Amino acid sequence: MIKKCRGCGINLQNIDKTKEGYTPELNNKYCQRCFKITNYNESSLVNLKYTNKDIIKKINEEKSLTLFLSDFLSLNENVINLYQMINNPKILVITKIDLLPKNISKDKVLENIKRIYKIDNVIYFSHKSNSLKEALLKKIAGYSKVILAGVSNAGKSSLLNSLTKAQLTVSNKFNTTLDFLKIKDNDILFLDSPGFVLKTLDNLNYKNIIKEYSYELKEKYFLKIEDIFIGFDKLNNVTFYLPSNLKILRRVKNEDFKTKIKIKENSDVIILNTFFLNVKKECTMEINLLEEDIDVRESIVGL
Repeated sequence: MIKKCRGCGINLQNIDKTKEGYTPELNNKYCQRCFKITNYNESSLVNLKYTNKDIIKKINEEKSLTLFLSDFLSLNENVINLYQMINNPKILVITKIDLLPKNISKDKVLENIKRIYKIDNVIYFSHKSNSLKEALLKKIAGYSKVILAGVSNAGKSSLLNSLTKAQLTVSNKFNTTLDFLKIKDNDILFLDSPGFVLKTLDNLNYKNIIKEYSYELKEKYFLKIEDIFIGFDKLNNVTFYLPSNLKILRRVKNEDFKTKIKIKENSDVIILNTFFLNVKKECTMEINLLEEDIDVRESIVGL
């Protein structure tokens, strides 16, 4: 009988150290990669077994309630499109809300998410909140099988550990879960799936709390976040929401970027599924990224 790693779901093997699933002893619960992630916060590059389309196909074949997880910063139109491709009964679960600035009204944000994306069944989850855990347990009561899906590093394994005694590998690294993994707890069979891969900044770390940075930015004056330059064609008030390990630098003028996007007043601009900014006034935004790396929505946080 083939044994799967309780961390990433990959088949365990003790033959080839260079391949996924290696462990010195087959009676171990975890592969060497998951052991290093858990104990040393080390993670190596791996070949992903499934594409996003493969994951969707497998989830739909299971025909059961699906919890689709997205953290607050990753929520955008591409994520919603993946959510809509799931044909099962489903719930959109917004995770890691304990990282949000305390002055943001979580109730208001939840209502805005429902309205903007036209999804009624949306809830928050944090493993630190017993009330949110109880609310989710009520949602899944009566189901014999529950599938966990969603964006890579959105917290699927943390959620499953909170609901069960699974002890799956939890990490701030992307693509920790590599294969589908079944966990039986009481009368429910949970199926943990690999995360959907989205383009992000390489140094993103979701252990960092999300901070607000507000600026009044003059025409043709740019702000720099990592290697990204952002500017506007007119004086504008802008608030950035980004993990605190990403720093904003002022750059004074006259970059000329090919990507120029029309922005309506009070809009959120999502950058690489990594951070977003709330733009108060209608304008044209200039940026040194491709348009496909950017999403614009009616603001879920702005007044």
